[in-house]
Amino acid sequence: MPSGGASPSGGALSSGGAEASGGAPTSGGASSGGETSSGGSAPIDCAASDSCVDFTTVQQEIDGFGAASVGNGLLSTAVLDASFSNDTNQQMGLSVLRVEIVVGGESDWETEKSNATNAKARGVQTVMATPWSPPASMKTNGSTVSGELRTDAYADYAAYLKSFYDYMDGAVDIISVQNEPNVRVDYISTDWNADQLLNFTRDYAQDIGAPFMMPETFNFDTSYSDPTLNDPTAESHVSYIGLHLYGAQMKTYSLAVEKNKKIWMTEYFYNGEDIGTLMQMAKNIMDCLDHEMNAYVWWFLAVPDCNLVTDSGALQNKAYIMAQFSKFIRPGSHRVGVAFEAQSGVYVQAFDGPKHVIVALNQNNSSKTQTFTISRGTFANAHQYTTSNSKKLSDDGAVDVTNGSFTVTLDAQSLTTFVADGSG
Repeated sequence: MPSGGASPSGGALSSGGAEASGGAPTSGGASSGGETSSGGSAPIDCAASDSCVDFTTVQQEIDGFGAASVGNGLLSTAVLDASFSNDTNQQMGLSVLRVEIVVGGESDWETEKSNATNAKARGVQTVMATPWSPPASMKTNGSTVSGELRTDAYADYAAYLKSFYDYMDGAVDIISVQNEPNVRVDYISTDWNADQLLNFTRDYAQDIGAPFMMPETFNFDTSYSDPTLNDPTAESHVSYIGLHLYGAQMKTYSLAVEKNKKIWMTEYFYNGEDIGTLMQMAKNIMDCLDHEMNAYVWWFLAVPDCNLVTDSGALQNKAYIMAQFSKFIRPGSHRVGVAFEAQSGVYVQAFDGPKHVIVALNQNNSSKTQTFTISRGTFANAHQYTTSNSKKLSDDGAVDVTNGSFTVTLDAQSLTTFVADGSG
């Protein structure tokens, strides 16, 4: 929802706007980007009070966690290292970057190309690019603010997006059609309706030559993408559904799941740095994953006030929350079977991948004891990391897993990540 353009926008760990509240969570069903499956040997018995993790029940693929460099200018080495490298507990290991297709053309594209290239050199797997407006010459009002893309300029706009994709020369992996087509603002923007999005996607998206994302509505309004997904030709041109969460109700986009589209939350933010805000942020990320989304992308990376890092590369408190996910749940991992709410105010998710990962959020004002039982799969050589009011990605040491089970005390208002070797 914030403006673009001139607007304010791994490896193993070594020791050392408006805000929307998510709706009632639902447990994930059939996955997008990965088939649901189960199997393996007989499960280990699991008590009713345990959090029972089944690493053989495979749900959606995780593409990654990231942020936007939109409006940040050229990212410094310190910011790049803190954001995208993944070697120390002062680095987030982000695996996704969102850049802007700046309306000025090639003369204004070099900064984002440099940011994307440098991020990939540090481990980013996917860079997505979003335009806030086509060139003014292609629009009904001759302005980059508001107005619509002229229907006789659809082919030209596809060629323009292709020229950006070609200019980026491998530094960008996904092209989005438009930032927030359904919001009226007084900064760089463009209005689209559902029929216009359908027509452009059906007739011209394939000419861009890149994996295509739409519609990135500001409030997760699926009516802007439903007609496209229900049109066989248009649907075949869509690889990703993008959404923002401003004023939105959390939900599972069942049609996109049915059509096997990757679903990305591509913009949201909270401003505060207090523990209450951190708990909201952690729950918001987990709600998105519980509702079968494949990626979570924060708004400003380094521009105040909602930024994750300072311009000197120091991590903000919110960055440690992001890092509890991004450092350990790497691209290509899958969410696996576990009940989302383990006890009142305690939420749990688990993931397979290069490492097996369990994430536990304790929103309560007091510590909580929780037993985790691996009903299927293995969880060996486990280690624990915690962010709370007093800890910042703290290395809390080894976890003793005995007969597939371990019991821990989750700190009050904390996010804890357990990382282990494992097999499904």
